[in-house]
Amino acid sequence: MENSEEPLNDYEQARQQRIIRNRDMLDSLGLTVSIAADPRPPQASASSKVKASKPQAPPRRSKRLLGEDVPSNGDTLNKSAFKEVRKLPNSQSRGTMDSHYAHNLRRVRYMNPSALMQRIRSISNRAKMESFVQVLHDEGLSDLAAEAELKLASL
Repeated sequence: MENSEEPLNDYEQARQQRIIRNRDMLDSLGLTVSIAADPRPPQASASSKVKASKPQAPPRRSKRLLGEDVPSNGDTLNKSAFKEVRKLPNSQSRGTMDSHYAHNLRRVRYMNPSALMQRIRSISNRAKMESFVQVLHDEGLSDLAAEAELKLASL
């Protein structure tokens, strides 16, 4: 900008004066640093770096999309678990109890006992609690079933 033929505006003039004043102060303190004498070595550009060759593995493919049977990891339910629940005999009448029973059965099979206890405390619908008690009995969880029956009596 110093070499340009255009006249400097007020800002540029003030900037140039500040630069000169700061250079003079650095010189007087013995802290003169030349821009050309940068202590850092120049860095290689990204294109000039040689990448280490990695052994090529075959691309990953989804077993589910290929139609293969994928094992469950415990956090998710596999299709066979849902089919098994649908095939179970209903403990009481058809209709709402089927959906309650199937839903509660999935909960009982995949929740830990403390979470089931919390679920017992939170159920406020009598039909849901009756189904929950039945599922607990069917699954052999008599301690939790007894707690659920106490809650059912208070509903």
